[in-house]
Amino acid sequence: MSRFTTQVLTLMSGTVPAQAAMVLAAPVLTRLYRPVDFALFALFVVGVNLISAVAAGRYEFALVLPERDEEAVNLLGLALLLSAATSLATLLLAVLLGNWLVAWFDLSGGRWLWLVSPGVLAYSWYNIAAKWQSRKERFRNMALAEVGGCVGSLSTQIAAGLLMATPTGIPLICGNLLRRYIALGTMGHGMFGDLVRLRRELRAASIKAAALRYWRFPALASPGILIGRAAHEVPKLMLAACFAPQLLGFYSLAMRVLGTPATIIGRAASSVFFPRISKCRHDSARSRAMLLKACRGLLVMVVPPAVVLLLWADSIFAFLFGAEWAAAGHYARLLVPMLAAQFVVTPIRHTMQAFEKQSVVLAWHACFLAFSVAAFTIGYKVGSADVAILNYSLVSMFMYAVYVGMCFLYADPSLQPQPHRLAPTAAGIGH
Repeated sequence: MSRFTTQVLTLMSGTVPAQAAMVLAAPVLTRLYRPVDFALFALFVVGVNLISAVAAGRYEFALVLPERDEEAVNLLGLALLLSAATSLATLLLAVLLGNWLVAWFDLSGGRWLWLVSPGVLAYSWYNIAAKWQSRKERFRNMALAEVGGCVGSLSTQIAAGLLMATPTGIPLICGNLLRRYIALGTMGHGMFGDLVRLRRELRAASIKAAALRYWRFPALASPGILIGRAAHEVPKLMLAACFAPQLLGFYSLAMRVLGTPATIIGRAASSVFFPRISKCRHDSARSRAMLLKACRGLLVMVVPPAVVLLLWADSIFAFLFGAEWAAAGHYARLLVPMLAAQFVVTPIRHTMQAFEKQSVVLAWHACFLAFSVAAFTIGYKVGSADVAILNYSLVSMFMYAVYVGMCFLYADPSLQPQPHRLAPTAAGIGH
């Protein structure tokens, strides 16, 4: 068995049980909470995902690139500080804009807004810790973090649903936060241990040099991922604002259940694939061979379940989650084209970061967002959420296909920035 396969399986030993538990718990949660509660939870996740995506300036993705830990640790310190500052700024925004957001969405009186700031910190530091663990190849710790976080999350959500006379979306949010903090505690032990061990290498000049060396990540990758996340979150926001909050609850359940295979396989494979493609990014033959093997294998895997969902998604959802949630199965059927393409792309989604083509990714994300808004605008104009979701699904499938083509194209080293070294700083940091 190859080292790559072994590492993927190690990560999947944590992600598979964790994500399987999330799916198995869904029939329980749908009988404890209402669609509007899932809608509230989905809005929270939208806000946290959008902000945490750029909280560290995307410097977490540069952590695997330096050859020496002495340079990488300065990027680590920078990413952690930026994320903490962003979390505090989010709290200020909640104070200033809270009333406006509550009036716009009219869900649960706005109490959930105060949980966004700690959510941003948990999500962003979790992402940083995961990238650092990937650099150090501590895949077992990452697997344990997934399991521990999942147990804590589901226990909180189910217990609150059983004990509360009228459950709301707040326990769903609190359980999600607990999951991130438990996982962060598991992975953070090694990350902060390395930070302490290498603390003598942390210098203001070294941090500045590393920040300048990888300037493309905050300057180009941050706007790109923000626009990209917006393209994925637009459906949720427009469903809640233009149609009805309950539709967001149905949509979020469909995405939660059907997105699990992509999460299980995609995240595990991506954590291993990204550092490997980074190391051979100047070898077009090896890079394209890795990309082709990954895409071909995932495409074969996704076709059978996609056919099943196209035929029987409505009945499957009604049986598993209750008749009240049959509409979620209908939306799941409409989302099959997008989810199938997403399943193939997820493991290789950071390839363009490895090729340092952030400007190209930015343009791709901008097109994705524009097409997504257009897809939902058409649905809104004709007064049909079905039309909006189907349009969005087909647009997404097309854009994912374009992304795969871009990865193969820019595997050519002549189209990538050429490696160079900065002058050594006072701490001896260079690249």
